[in-house]
Amino acid sequence: SLPKLTLTNLLATIDLEPGDTVYIDSGSYTGSVVVTVDDQGSAGNYVTFQGSTNDWSKGTVLVSPAGTVIEINTAQYIKLADIKTVGGSYGIAFVGGDNCIVERAAVIGAGSGLYGSAAASNILIQYSIICSNNYGIFFPSSPRDWRVENSILYSNKLAAVWDGGTKCSVSNSIIIGPTAFITSVPQSGDYNILWTTNIGVGYDSLASMQKATGNWKWSTVANPQLANPAALDFHPKSIVERYNPETGFWETDTVHSAAIDFGNPVYSAVNEPEPNGGRRNTGLHGNTWQASKGLTNLWLLALSYNDGGSLSAPIDSVYWTGNLTNGETVRIDLSGDGGSTWEVAGTGLLASAGTWLWSNTNLLSSRRARWRIMYEADTNVFDTCNTNFVFKTGGFRYYVNDASTNRDV
Repeated sequence: SLPKLTLTNLLATIDLEPGDTVYIDSGSYTGSVVVTVDDQGSAGNYVTFQGSTNDWSKGTVLVSPAGTVIEINTAQYIKLADIKTVGGSYGIAFVGGDNCIVERAAVIGAGSGLYGSAAASNILIQYSIICSNNYGIFFPSSPRDWRVENSILYSNKLAAVWDGGTKCSVSNSIIIGPTAFITSVPQSGDYNILWTTNIGVGYDSLASMQKATGNWKWSTVANPQLANPAALDFHPKSIVERYNPETGFWETDTVHSAAIDFGNPVYSAVNEPEPNGGRRNTGLHGNTWQASKGLTNLWLLALSYNDGGSLSAPIDSVYWTGNLTNGETVRIDLSGDGGSTWEVAGTGLLASAGTWLWSNTNLLSSRRARWRIMYEADTNVFDTCNTNFVFKTGGFRYYVNDASTNRDV
């Protein structure tokens, strides 16, 4: 009955102990907040800062025109939930401190959305929006064991992730913006959708990053077809049904997002409404009651080479996904002319395997190649990669000639 006016006032006058929860009502709160070891939790007993569960645009908003909005300084077992930060040099900064959780947060318009020092380890970021910052996630000092799951990194101006020591895992998430990575790529995680103009770190395509690092083989480049990112509505569009938070109703779309039923198949999807394909959606609403509904008919999705790259046979592989899991077989075709004509590359492949080492070296090399995956029992079920790539079974021949053809061979 006697709430504190600000979070800073509460921290200055109350000694928080493991298991305590601070409820922060809807509204806008200006200034920097620092949580220290004096107010930390313990294993299994977090100190939780719980914001309003109303829509983010009307919820708990912490604003800082300069400095850090929320700094976790050496404190352990801190949980931040349903809090939106706006502005600041850092949105949420972990300066030391371990074993913390950020969930259902929105970190917007900072110099760096999430910052981690070298001493900050075992941090879980889930179901969160990291949007319109200069850097979405900034790890210049090689923090350890950061995990980003079922989140959105959207329109971060300079890069989605600056990972100085490749100690960050990104899974079941969507990255949209000009550049995905700076300095290095996350060393683990997968089942992500990228929609960027530049992978970064010197890679010209997702395929080149995958081959160089061995990571993110089940990720892809595709337009995630989100409802209204400008209004922070990141529900994937669905031709079955999608939840509209503005109206509170379910509605249908004319396009179907690749993010639906795209998440790691070992993760639970039990909280998603039917039909859900038994598989979690990638992105903000995976395994929640607001997850967009999936297809019930058979489908396939080509994952590899959707933004170009180079495939060398017989040493490289292609990957696909879909809902063919009951022993169905697929074939792989190759086009050397950008999709106009096709040749069979491999047949009798188990659809549920999701990958094939490209062993066929009988097809001609091409700089305008495309590949497709097709259900052998019904050739109407197929998917083709989105752009041309380089297919190589040997070296190309290139020619240089002057303007004259006199005595040319």
